[in-house]
Amino acid sequence: MKSKGYPVIYVNDNYGDWKSEFTQVYNHIIHTDLPGAPIAKILAPSEDDYSVLKPQFSGFFATPLDMLLKGMEAKTLILTGVVGNMCIEFTANDAYMLGYDLHIPKDGFASITDEEYDRSLDHFQTILKADVTPISSILNR
Repeated sequence: MKSKGYPVIYVNDNYGDWKSEFTQVYNHIIHTDLPGAPIAKILAPSEDDYSVLKPQFSGFFATPLDMLLKGMEAKTLILTGVVGNMCIEFTANDAYMLGYDLHIPKDGFASITDEEYDRSLDHFQTILKADVTPISSILNR
């Protein structure tokens, strides 16, 4: 997304560690045998990326994310990540309520089961009016 000039914001759980900061959380993940470690290494943030730690499911709940986005004058959010029917869905619901347009690429999120994925995809399209076209559609704009 950076190649298109879009800022990248990593939003991650703080795992209940209220003294942590994003780099500590990221380093903990990549230096363990956690299931997400391999993909976390692939998606390594760069120094010019933004990061927000969240205490629960939504990237907006009890975080400065909305202030950051308003400061960037963001109107549309591209949401990707895991788990579709939890963190992505809670974040997307809050973003929708805050008035953001949503693009949640159908190949940009995952859920534990196909059924959960399908339910989330339907929710994104029908309730949140999100654009769910694949990531390649963004890159080709």
